Amino acid sequence: MITALQRAAQIATRLEGGGTWTAASDSLGSVSPREAELRGPDGMSLALVERADGYVNVSWRVPHALDGYVPDGIERRHEINMSGSKNAEAMATEITRRLLPPARASLAAIQTHKIVQDTVAANRMIMVDRIRTALDITPTEFDRQGNLHIGQFGGDIYGTVEVTRGDHDVIFSITVTHTLALAIAGAIGKAIRTP
Repeated sequence: MITALQRAAQIATRLEGGGTWTAASDSLGSVSPREAELRGPDGMSLALVERADGYVNVSWRVPHALDGYVPDGIERRHEINMSGSKNAEAMATEITRRLLPPARASLAAIQTHKIVQDTVAANRMIMVDRIRTALDITPTEFDRQGNLHIGQFGGDIYGTVEVTRGDHDVIFSITVTHTLALAIAGAIGKAIRTP
């Protein structure tokens, strides 16, 4: 009987014409002879598990580095089961036909979502810096979301400035004295009247 690593090596030479896939011990550190990993192009990684019932399970899951970027509606895991009696060529064909297309589609959607989210986060921090500069202040602190905390409790002005995760909203939550309130109201009124 061959080990999962040996089976994975046989499959790797046949996947997508061979040459782009390799077999390795399981990436989670398992030393079980029933578990192995297939590593392919573009960071694609498949877990291969020899089940006790004679079947082989091959699965793809979201890489840890992309775990926080899975958009709604995208599967976090895809898997297939095959009879362990199939030869490596038949298993490679099944993986190519049944597992790789949905796994690659999920991975591409997640990678695209990550690029968008990283761009939004970078633009958000640029806006936070621009607002801090416009206010001509050194914020007393940032919270975990990167919001500016301005002033001191009981002072003439204090509160937070939140640049939302979207591309266009900024929320000012401030407490001010009556005198400053009139000045701020005048600035808001002027901004509303200016096209």
